[in-house]
Amino acid sequence: MDPNFPTDADYASWGQRTGPEVDPTPAAMPRPKVLRGRFVELRSPTDEDLEDWWRAFGQSRETDSYWSYMLNGPYKGLPFPTGDAQGEASASLNGEEGAAQREARAKATFMKDCISKRDDPTYCYYAIVSLNAGAASTSEPRLSGRAQGVFCLFNSNLPNRTTELGHVMLAPSIRGTRAATEAFFLLMQRAFEGDTEEGEEKGEGRAISVGGQRRLTTFRRLEWKCNELNGPSQSAARRLGFTYEGIFRQHMINKARSRDTAWFSIIDSEWPLLRQAFQLWLAEDNFYPAEEGSNTQGRERQKVGLREIREKLVEQTGSVMK
Repeated sequence: MDPNFPTDADYASWGQRTGPEVDPTPAAMPRPKVLRGRFVELRSPTDEDLEDWWRAFGQSRETDSYWSYMLNGPYKGLPFPTGDAQGEASASLNGEEGAAQREARAKATFMKDCISKRDDPTYCYYAIVSLNAGAASTSEPRLSGRAQGVFCLFNSNLPNRTTELGHVMLAPSIRGTRAATEAFFLLMQRAFEGDTEEGEEKGEGRAISVGGQRRLTTFRRLEWKCNELNGPSQSAARRLGFTYEGIFRQHMINKARSRDTAWFSIIDSEWPLLRQAFQLWLAEDNFYPAEEGSNTQGRERQKVGLREIREKLVEQTGSVMK
């Protein structure tokens, strides 16, 4: 503690209330090392993953609506702007040739945006890759071979040890599956528990050296923000255990539309109970066996929902979830 900071006795003599004392050591921005669960592997996106995303989210016009509440996209093969040299050169092209040039430009923009996040040290950018059934029990897990989603930790305030989970895009093939829930669990665990292999200290406050300076690999607060009109995103945040904090009115102008932003958060003191709830929900005995010959694609019927498990734990432990 800095000797120049007021003491508890000082605050008491001034008649002032203060928050609890905390370690002021800043956080270190995590890097996207491989995180592997039973159903998914999280990894830094490869060039092949980016190609998969382009086919799933960028190239298909059927997924244009996925981008409505995102800050970027959709990536359409739009005509070149007036006065654009390349556009003028292609203006005389008819049919498929002109469309191909526009598609190539859209893909190049999509790839540039993805690569900029992957290579940006202020982002912990992950591809979500499904593991084949039973893979986690083998020494070399078998991957499905295709990235089915993306998300990241970003917008971090390292001195205050806060970060945000965002830029979430999930393919229809993984939405509503145990794999999707496990993916969020793994990234949330990384935020609150830090690196499980590196660091000189274990448990709460795990620390590493960055440029000769002590930094913690754990965060105190994890945020989720979305367009206030994005109902599915708000529902997902609540199901995962985030607490609604309110609306930032007229927070942004996005795609020439006014955006009010809904804020959600989880704080470190809530994580132990949330972690237990995730583990109980993901357990095999929380799901009914798939009928023989059926293809549930990871959507086996649950016995108890994640939110219900969490509420029961709160009741049993007397924990307070604000």
